[in-house]
Amino acid sequence: MNSQQPTETDMHQFLWQKYVSHLVIEITAAGALAWKTVVGEVNIFSANFWSLVAALGALIIITTSLLIYSRRKLKSPADQP
Repeated sequence: MNSQQPTETDMHQFLWQKYVSHLVIEITAAGALAWKTVVGEVNIFSANFWSLVAALGALIIITTSLLIYSRRKLKSPADQP
């Protein structure tokens, strides 16, 4: 039987796909909540609703990317004694 252990790259890819799928769900939910708060009813066929979701998604992705980048910069091997 050919049972290979997943490599580290496979695990990173799996976790990244899981992260992205959860992020999409959370962004859509946040957009729906914000839209419901401002407008009063959620219509998923509204272009304005999806514009808000896209803006929230961009904000969250940019913020997350900056946090990851800053953590990597702080943990740079060149900084270690």
